[in-house]
Amino acid sequence: MFNWKGLFHSHILERGWNYAYDGSVTGLVRTADSISAVVQGNEYYKVKIMYSGNKITDGYCSCPYAAKGEWCKHMAAVLYLADSGMTSDGSFTLSDQDSDTQSIKEIIESADRKEIEELLVYLANQDNLRESFIRSNLVKRTSSDIKQIEKEIDGVFSAYSDGAGFIDYHSAMAFERLRIIDSRNDIDKRCELLADENMQKELFDTIWDQNEKLILINKYGFALSEAYSEAILDFYSAFVSKLAEAACNRSRYDELSRYLMRMAQFSGGKERVRQLAWDWITLYPTRKVMVQMLEGLTLNLGSAPMMQE
Repeated sequence: MFNWKGLFHSHILERGWNYAYDGSVTGLVRTADSISAVVQGNEYYKVKIMYSGNKITDGYCSCPYAAKGEWCKHMAAVLYLADSGMTSDGSFTLSDQDSDTQSIKEIIESADRKEIEELLVYLANQDNLRESFIRSNLVKRTSSDIKQIEKEIDGVFSAYSDGAGFIDYHSAMAFERLRIIDSRNDIDKRCELLADENMQKELFDTIWDQNEKLILINKYGFALSEAYSEAILDFYSAFVSKLAEAACNRSRYDELSRYLMRMAQFSGGKERVRQLAWDWITLYPTRKVMVQMLEGLTLNLGSAPMMQE
């Protein structure tokens, strides 16, 4: 229907697919110029996607992430579902299931080993819980592995059970999420899980341990904005100052503008951007295009740059 996936970060697309797949999208309605639905996440979120022809023109979601101007997983879920088509009863459903009447056992028995391997790899890459399930069932266990598992189980009961040895639902889910996060060697995937769980300190520590922070901060910075805005603004300030020093053409000025607008979304960001703009206007007065961009940017943020007395 639409060429829309380029609007979203890859990890947002993954989360959106999961929401569409597990039935979290309800009440999907498509008109001549919009698609609307309700998506169940931590709360129920209203989503509306506007389009013209085969082009997405705008999108809205009532979640906090979308309020920052980002394309969120709830929007992605609605678009995945809308792309899949409508059934005869008027409901939308994913269209990747065959109408064949073969049983699942017959289908598996007729498939060759390579097809099954490719399917398992695909499923493992779609969802962390599925990957964990596949690993736990297919990895061969030795006696030392079993003893280690027994120790881990004892540790779980010690850490998460009450005095009577009972683990309630919420504690069990907390343990499973933390176990998956701790098992991830992929830094980007680890950051995604920590952001989803709103584990801000762990996310901050993970990002700040990396030599190359910029990509991770661009991707997950808004998940840290509540508690770590100052640190993120300090990092961006140092980065854009080097960018401004080297900027010499329109494309570099546009890149600089994008980073300044990103900074302005954080708490205290607008004030920081205004100060940087004034510093650069003073420092680089002969760069007319850059000065015009900075003056326009600060006007858009609500005030003109401070003028020297």
